[in-house]
Amino acid sequence: MSAQKVYTIRRFAMSDVTSIVDLLNVVFKPITPFTEDWWTWKYARNPFGFWGEQGSIWVAEDQEKIVGHYAVIPCKIKIGN
Repeated sequence: MSAQKVYTIRRFAMSDVTSIVDLLNVVFKPITPFTEDWWTWKYARNPFGFWGEQGSIWVAEDQEKIVGHYAVIPCKIKIGN
């Protein structure tokens, strides 16, 4: 039987942006690397901004290293009239 991994889930902090961008570049291996400016534009400075002071953003940590990132980008929609 293998040992179960335990991750810490917590709210995002602005100091996490560098680690999140590093994680995204490792996972997605984009042709043009993600940058902190791109992340800030996408999640903090989009037309609808954060939800609250920290947005609806969570990170998962393993031994104080960010290993997961979940972020909601708010948007307004209209259904019907």
